[in-house]
Amino acid sequence: MGECKNTLALKRWRIASYASLLLSLIALGACTPNTTEPSDDATQQPSLQYRCDNGEMLVAQYINEADKQSALLKYQNREFNMYSVRAASGASYATEQGLAPEEGLMWRTQKDEGLLIKMILDHTVSAEDYPIITRCVVNVNSG
Repeated sequence: MGECKNTLALKRWRIASYASLLLSLIALGACTPNTTEPSDDATQQPSLQYRCDNGEMLVAQYINEADKQSALLKYQNREFNMYSVRAASGASYATEQGLAPEEGLMWRTQKDEGLLIKMILDHTVSAEDYPIITRCVVNVNSG
């Protein structure tokens, strides 16, 4: 019986943690200008082209300035300005702009691979449950 209480408490703690993370991401996005135009500095940054397992291409331009870490993603003929979020390893970027209303996007990279993830803008959904849209790898002809 004590094990069930501990498991339930752990689940509640995880849900509260993920809800807090999601709310932080949304609040951070409210501070980020909602524009698809890159800054002058961003246009001088190199881009990487990724080939995704769904057959599509994704282009990422990473902006690494002293006061700002961000990425401009081009996917399905659309541009997404993404802000940096904490990552256990590699790099992660997020935006509340998604491929559809009520969705955001998360782009996680490590080495030459990336995951494009649908971020569900609902505090009751755990980040672990966000569906992967596609897996991508750097195109050897880019960069």
